[in-house]
Amino acid sequence: MKFPLILLGLCCAAHAAPVPLFDGKTLTGWEIPEAEKKWWKVEDGKIVGGSMEEKVPLNTFLGTTKSYADFDLRFKVKLTQKEGFANSGIQVRSLRGKDGHMSGYQVDAGIGYWGTIWDEHRRNKKIAVPVDEAALKSVVKDWDWNEYRILCEGPRIRTWINGVLAIDFTEADSSIPRDGLIGFQAHSGGKFLVEFKDITIEELASVPVPDPLSPESEKSSFVVPEGFEVELVASEVQGVPKPITVTWDASGKMWTMTAVEYPVDANENQASADALYARGGKDKVLFFDNPSAPGPHTPRVFAEGLVIPLGALPTEKGALVQYGSEIRHYIDDNKDGKADRFETILEGFGIQDSHLFPHQLEKRTRWLGVCRTGAFQLLQGAPARWQTSRERSHRDTLQPMQAGTLPPGWQRVRAALGGP
Repeated sequence: MKFPLILLGLCCAAHAAPVPLFDGKTLTGWEIPEAEKKWWKVEDGKIVGGSMEEKVPLNTFLGTTKSYADFDLRFKVKLTQKEGFANSGIQVRSLRGKDGHMSGYQVDAGIGYWGTIWDEHRRNKKIAVPVDEAALKSVVKDWDWNEYRILCEGPRIRTWINGVLAIDFTEADSSIPRDGLIGFQAHSGGKFLVEFKDITIEELASVPVPDPLSPESEKSSFVVPEGFEVELVASEVQGVPKPITVTWDASGKMWTMTAVEYPVDANENQASADALYARGGKDKVLFFDNPSAPGPHTPRVFAEGLVIPLGALPTEKGALVQYGSEIRHYIDDNKDGKADRFETILEGFGIQDSHLFPHQLEKRTRWLGVCRTGAFQLLQGAPARWQTSRERSHRDTLQPMQAGTLPPGWQRVRAALGGP
């Protein structure tokens, strides 16, 4: 017997309690080159950089004396402009050069730069831009206090400004250090002040993870009973990152989907989650024409621009796909293997947590004792009560449900298995 194999990797981290990174009175734990001390001070419980009397001649950096690897950094920042260029940045995983300059990731702050990452004195280029510039612009206060959060986990760096996701960047170059100093910058060229307060850091003690095996190496490490063998169908190399469900259609095609956008948590930020589902994401529904042939195989993209489509079920016209609060029917009108449009079959499910998504869509060939086509059933990872239907004006209120069935016609869902 042969086992089809799709490979992916996992990691986890332990957390410590957040602690202040600034005592509100002194710069203990921070350092400044002697020539730059005039540009930094503590005032009214804040770290203040820059000057309203003189233009800062060169970029100046206040940096921590301690190095940090994985962490959750939170603080408030405010810029006040008098004349010229007013800009700041926050260095993470950075080094201090002999000339006092810092090099590494710089999370920017300032008009035209909010929500970007500049690789300061290293690659010397912008390496990340806002996930949703319009959503970010709607919450940023250019000349007032802004709440910043910077989360560094392994190769991934995410930032939020005033609760809205700004950056989601994953470093592809494994030679780039994953630890270093934290620093605040006052940019050259203007008369301005940058102020920082309420600075806390929560260090994340990453569980050591060895370098990942190649798909072929991992496959060769499997031990299976005599008479069985494992064949590699696809991996991240073939464009299948974070696959979830695998299913087959009547012609033998194998279908799956990606979950690159995971996690999305509307409990944490409803507006940010709503905006992501409205504009679409990086995830896809994929299929393999002949998965039983020798692999690995590169899939065809049936639908893209999705966000964690946990459930997919092939149909004669295309595929049923879960998308946020909806179950959609993506339809391939011209039969070229790519969805041309979709129809919303059911809506009203919750997006507060991906466990609430309807998923594991399965065909139901018998309905009320009669063999029928078109019926299907679904599962939810956590029981919840929703108002769902095809038409907003005819909502059915479901009891807390973990499994449901949809009769032919797909007009409404019936709870098949409840929950507390």
